[in-house]
Amino acid sequence: MNVPDATAYLNLDPEAFRDPRPLFDALRGQPTIHLDPATGFYLVADPDTVRSVLQDSDTFSSADAFSPALTESVHFLMGVLTDEQREHFVSPVESIMTSDGGTHKRLREAVHAYFTKAAIRRRHSAIRARAAEVLDGLGTEVDWVQDFCMPFTVHVIADILGVPDTDFETIVRWDRLLSALATGAEVTADTINTYLEFTREFNEYFRERAASLVRNPNDSLLSHLVSQGEMLTDHERIQFLLILFPAGSASTVILLTHIAVRFARQPGLMRELRAAPETIPSFVEDSVVERTPSANIFRTATREVTLQGTTIPAGSVLLLLLAAANRGIPSQARHLAFGYGIHRCLGAELARAEGLAALEEILARYQSLTLRQPLDSLRIQPHLLIPSHPQLPVSLERVGQQTSL
Repeated sequence: MNVPDATAYLNLDPEAFRDPRPLFDALRGQPTIHLDPATGFYLVADPDTVRSVLQDSDTFSSADAFSPALTESVHFLMGVLTDEQREHFVSPVESIMTSDGGTHKRLREAVHAYFTKAAIRRRHSAIRARAAEVLDGLGTEVDWVQDFCMPFTVHVIADILGVPDTDFETIVRWDRLLSALATGAEVTADTINTYLEFTREFNEYFRERAASLVRNPNDSLLSHLVSQGEMLTDHERIQFLLILFPAGSASTVILLTHIAVRFARQPGLMRELRAAPETIPSFVEDSVVERTPSANIFRTATREVTLQGTTIPAGSVLLLLLAAANRGIPSQARHLAFGYGIHRCLGAELARAEGLAALEEILARYQSLTLRQPLDSLRIQPHLLIPSHPQLPVSLERVGQQTSL
């Protein structure tokens, strides 16, 4: 049996991310868990094993969910910050996604009500209106990612946070900064200074808005967080808002980008969906599974454990390949695109709602979407957690538009 070679993928070689399916299938085909000799990561691709790891947060800690290297770097940085810098610093590795046990339960309970299926359903009209607004501003040749996906998803996040339209450009600037910092590129002194300045501005903006919401509450997420009182600290409120940007925006951008790629590859697909609108929710779910937005996630073993006949020592790092595991799941209902267990994605219903609302408006306007460049020629942004296409040049043909001969 051939031993999988994940070197290029783990080294963030863009070509390895263009079509990682051969690697994923090879890893899933192994009877044991593959240990990468260079990184020391245990690569877990079997869906049942991934599910068992995510279900056992006592044995598999999420403290290094974003990556052990990032956790180590941030802890080092916190040790050299001045008191003034530390006052405004928001750690990217301390959040609901990297906590377990009682802390995670408390944080999740504080925000869960805002992200239930019923709560998100009430926002459907507003989300769809934002999709319509952005689409109405598009021409026939656009960058699907930059001109539609990013403005639409950032508008939705801003609306959820209760940010007025007058401050939208500020939110866009923050989102682009966080996206740039999350690329996995080399961290420099300039990068650190940029992030420190961002967190100071971010803190000041939302603390000021939170103070006004104590007196005049509304239906925004920030107002909901303020209403939790002592259940959350001020820092935890800001931390949750910060994590909402990459978690709530980038993953939906990836989903909507993949939907566009599917339309380009299957010219009759848009017509089929318009003819059977009841199939749209299933199409969105299938797209989530096919192009899992959060491709991988890290866990750290807190004790020695055996998985798939493999002994994993305490302290070992596991890379759970969610996208690979999803390729081995026969039933859509059992997919792992939104995780599993106590850390199942809190924003799953929001992602579905954005995909559904956007698709309804897209199908109402366009009869075809074609790529203006071959997909293989477009730049891909490699990332162990959220690999993506930063650009997707497309041509749009409106419903009723006559195609030139």
